Amino acid sequence: MAKVSIIIPVYNGEAYLAQNLESLACQTCGDFEVIYVDDGSTDQTPQILRDFGKNDPRFTLLQQAHSTAGDARNLGLQHATGEYCLFLDADDFFDPDLLQASTAAADQADADITLYTYDRYHNADGTFIPQPNGLQTRWIGSRPVFSRQDLPDLIFNVSTICAWTKLFRRSFLTRNGLAFQSLHNSNDIFFVLLSMAKADRIAWVNRTLVHYRIGIKGNLQSSKGKSPCDFVTAYIALGDALRRDGLYEQVAASYHKALLSSFTYNVRGAQFADIREAIYHRFLQPDVQSLHLTDCSEQDCLNPDDRNVIAGFMLAMKRQEAAKMPVAPAKVLRTGESGRSPCVSVIVPVYRTEAYLRECLDSFVHQTLQEIEMICVNDGSDDHCEDILLEYAAADSRITVLSQPNQGVSTARNAALMRAKGEYLYFCDSDDYLELDAMEQLYREAKVQNADMVIFNGQSFFENEELKTTYANYLNLYQHSKSYGDAQNGQALFEQLMINGEYLVSPCLYIVNRDYLLRNGFRFLQGVEYEDNLFTFQVLITAERAVHKHETYYHRRVRNHSIITEKVTFPKVYSYFTIYNALFAFISAANLSEVSTHYASQLLNSLLATTKRMYAACPPPEQYGYLALDMVTRHRFDALIMQPVQARNAYLRQEKLLETTRKQLNQANCLLPRPSLPRRAFRLLKKGLHSLRQNGFRVTCKKTCKKIIKICRGR
Repeated sequence: MAKVSIIIPVYNGEAYLAQNLESLACQTCGDFEVIYVDDGSTDQTPQILRDFGKNDPRFTLLQQAHSTAGDARNLGLQHATGEYCLFLDADDFFDPDLLQASTAAADQADADITLYTYDRYHNADGTFIPQPNGLQTRWIGSRPVFSRQDLPDLIFNVSTICAWTKLFRRSFLTRNGLAFQSLHNSNDIFFVLLSMAKADRIAWVNRTLVHYRIGIKGNLQSSKGKSPCDFVTAYIALGDALRRDGLYEQVAASYHKALLSSFTYNVRGAQFADIREAIYHRFLQPDVQSLHLTDCSEQDCLNPDDRNVIAGFMLAMKRQEAAKMPVAPAKVLRTGESGRSPCVSVIVPVYRTEAYLRECLDSFVHQTLQEIEMICVNDGSDDHCEDILLEYAAADSRITVLSQPNQGVSTARNAALMRAKGEYLYFCDSDDYLELDAMEQLYREAKVQNADMVIFNGQSFFENEELKTTYANYLNLYQHSKSYGDAQNGQALFEQLMINGEYLVSPCLYIVNRDYLLRNGFRFLQGVEYEDNLFTFQVLITAERAVHKHETYYHRRVRNHSIITEKVTFPKVYSYFTIYNALFAFISAANLSEVSTHYASQLLNSLLATTKRMYAACPPPEQYGYLALDMVTRHRFDALIMQPVQARNAYLRQEKLLETTRKQLNQANCLLPRPSLPRRAFRLLKKGLHSLRQNGFRVTCKKTCKKIIKICRGR
């Protein structure tokens, strides 16, 4: 009988078998057998293993029809004869002392399981990446042997959930009937964690004995898309087994930590939409919901962010699923009759503004320019907005009322735009209003100047004094300090507005020629907020004749529960990010002057800065909404938004730590005995420089402060 039976499932592993075989053949402990179980390979794997076995009888080959790694491991276990069993992977390689070190610890402790750690070997560049969390010695402490009785809340978390970081006593496995699940992925979760729960004696070796290969195609980790929810199946089965054996209550906290951590790991690694959708829908199943995973506190998680990752991912996926639902197009509730072709079509999207809607409508019904039409779109309001619209439409034949399920202001505006007949278009928000002569004055200016668009001024007003104080910068935000003269091309006007810091994106601040708009195919970008940033730039920069009329016609209401005052959420952040990308693409393709390109780049930088600021202001669950994005967009979002924000946060933390250190040093300096200061300061400086080289800035600061405080207290 061999000391150790090494069981290795293999499927099309010819590329890495040579290093795998050699690292086992060179073990310092030679008393072992290696059982390779070929899982129906279609390459040269079986032949390579047969040839190697001819020269070394310790290496044997079993074969099975293509199934799962779990089935292959179980087959190998049935043929094992060793005192101990190791379950390794065919694409990894191993430290020469793997068997010697692990069996020595197991023998000394009479252990059922012996733990050790690993590193990652990057196949592309040959670098080894340490994994400090591969074995949590800080939780094990000084115990040479432990079990669930010693660490009930952490028993599943002290080591990885992988079988290849553990040596098992074969009699322990046989006695407890432990076997791997027949799963395409995560087949070792059930086996490993149930073993950890049942073991009476667990020993450990704080050494890196396995080199786990990453950056390759075709292994289990790189093919998770085939069965992305196997890890959930494994944990549910584990929970059932623990309950059956009366162990669940004792290890429930550790079970939840491990499951949350696995959810986080799999969500972060979900590269394709079908994988993300599968995990999302699996999470919604009753057996998972009954575990109340997102109801736990941060203290109940291995990583405080685990709960936020899951909550953020689920919220983002829920929004994404809702956005995919087929939505009926806007239906006409009442068609207005504006007589001859109207001079201006006023478009008003309406959503939950019943308290302000009448004031808005009155400002258009009583315009001095009678030749207008109003197209009002109820965007799924669940208040009395629709009733108010129909009431006004019944009294004024110029009003058309559309209704659609809530899809956002862009969709509402586009629906109205397609029905508009006016020579010019004006877009107004339903909680704002216009001066009564605005349409007449603006239309006359547009005709005289033969303008594609006419820009004008606005004035903010506040619902209450608190808002006026909080958003004081909005008071004159919509004002232009000067007149920009007669008609000029859009790029020229854009450049002047940017030079003076008076470029404004609100479509409520201009009228635009309808033929010009349709000819260029401009529409509001749907599915996002802050769509004005893209639309207004396109309209202005392309215009051949743009005019600014230095008069105030528009009154902007600043109120609670508007887009200005709402809390930041990930969809708002992503809206800015989407607008940034769309604007970048438009600018790249546009034929802009050098000056306009310069100022357009400033706009892009401003959008990017705003996106970063909003992302940093997001509550933790919302920040993880990016996990629902496709991988290409996620990588771009990570590079442009997340990494700069994280770097900024790290810098601020370092500055805060440095400031705290300065204060502590100043306080300590006041208390230090003067005669001993030079000698002690020299010793501290010498030790500090050594620590700085060894431990880095942050650790050195902490150690220095502690030492100074001890000196001051006379220790």
